[in-house]
Amino acid sequence: MIEKFNNILKEYQDDFKRIKGIIKYRFKGYIKSFKESLKESKNRQKYLLMASSFVFLILFANIYNSYGYYNDISTIPIIHAKVGNFSLSNYDYTLLVYLENGTKDGTYHLAHNIPTSGYKYKEYSCINNSTLAYDDNLYTTNVTLKKKDVCSIYFDLINEPDITLNIMLETKPDSETYNLSDFIPSYGYIYSHYECKNSDSVLNYDSSLHKVIVSTSKKESCNVYFNKLKSDIEVALFTESFAGSQKYVEMASIPPNATYHLNKESSYCENTKNERNNDNITYQDGYIEITSEEILSCKVYLDKDE
Repeated sequence: MIEKFNNILKEYQDDFKRIKGIIKYRFKGYIKSFKESLKESKNRQKYLLMASSFVFLILFANIYNSYGYYNDISTIPIIHAKVGNFSLSNYDYTLLVYLENGTKDGTYHLAHNIPTSGYKYKEYSCINNSTLAYDDNLYTTNVTLKKKDVCSIYFDLINEPDITLNIMLETKPDSETYNLSDFIPSYGYIYSHYECKNSDSVLNYDSSLHKVIVSTSKKESCNVYFNKLKSDIEVALFTESFAGSQKYVEMASIPPNATYHLNKESSYCENTKNERNNDNITYQDGYIEITSEEILSCKVYLDKDE
């Protein structure tokens, strides 16, 4: 009986060991599976954090660039002024000057430059809402813009001007016939004489500055005459309408309200043998210089600076 009991007890002990081994094995498996799951969860969180940081950096960079772009406001001078090292390579600006007609009926005509006498500033308008400031002491304009724009500036006739100047240009050399002009020529002509209504008035012409100075004690009206030069070199001048447009307009003089540079490829001089050359053409500080010992017919193309 005791032996039988011992055998039964031994069988239970063997069964218990087997169950204990199974439980221990499965427990280790659960622990291992739990650790692997925990590791994968940590990796997922790590990757998620890295991805979120990367997306945040991209969004921040785009917002910063957009802010910088839409706040790029620059002030540029238009006539005879400086702006340091600022470059206007991405912009283009055109100034149109309008003078009131003599009929004083509210109509205006397009002029080559800003008047220095006989007119007073009235107003301006810009297609793209740029801001323009006019200096009536220096006869210059400054404009603030963000993109390409075309501005018009208007000047009214002074009711009773103190001095009226009429610029008269000779039509052909030695012809002694003259046409009224709204600008003083910068080349191709030479100052001849003047005529004023009052005999005590004195007029002086500064050829280096292309400027007329009248000394008088009363209201005055003067005609200033310029004779066309007789030269072995004939020059046809073409200036670019808009910077980079490659569209040109023939001009009698270099417009003073813009800056230009010589288009060396398009400009040339041709002699009587129909031989062309452009090495003898230079342009600097608003003056064209052509050197030659023979008769030439020249075409000079000036590109508008940006």
